[in-house]
Amino acid sequence: MVKLAREVASELGGYPLKKTVLFAAATAAAALIAMPAAAAVYFEGEAGATLGGKSSVTATTPEDGTVSGDIDLNTGYLIGGSVGTHLNPNVRVEGEMAYTSNDMSDIDINLHQISLMANVFYDFTPAKKVSPYVGAGVGFGRSFVEVDKETANDTGMAWQLRAGVNIHTASGPTWNIGYRYLNQADFNKAEGDYALKFDAHVHALTIGVQFGG
Repeated sequence: MVKLAREVASELGGYPLKKTVLFAAATAAAALIAMPAAAAVYFEGEAGATLGGKSSVTATTPEDGTVSGDIDLNTGYLIGGSVGTHLNPNVRVEGEMAYTSNDMSDIDINLHQISLMANVFYDFTPAKKVSPYVGAGVGFGRSFVEVDKETANDTGMAWQLRAGVNIHTASGPTWNIGYRYLNQADFNKAEGDYALKFDAHVHALTIGVQFGG
């Protein structure tokens, strides 16, 4: 943790900086979703690109004091899987696990996250071949920060907003083209006089395939 904070403070040295105050905390939790007994379930896998992300970064060391900056994230990727069920023709709920990975623009910092969320969706025209939907999810994520082969992780609350279209096929799976705004779990840790915080969000475009349900 000490070496990681030093490395991040050094990487931020080339950016316009501002003095801030940082308080550190760490929590651990798990997210669960309950499904109606005997309900038909579906399984879905998704993959796509994470675009236009940004992270607020703050590092505190005795050598540099507290420095911070808002850093753009390079294009990365998302992969995920979910299991869900329909509460009625228009409303469905699901539990989802996803992994995202992004590098920071122009500096050697890598951000990764594994998230576990409970999602709820509203399908506007479920009986038609093409059905638009909107949805939202909340849960927990484990964020990993990697700098110069040093890695640390922290767990916190994460949430997302989603929209897209489901494309139903006559006798095969349902295809999904979607967008999501993912507010990742904060990384927020301290050790003695050293502290480090990342607050990141990403936009993702995904393609998925759904079986069953």
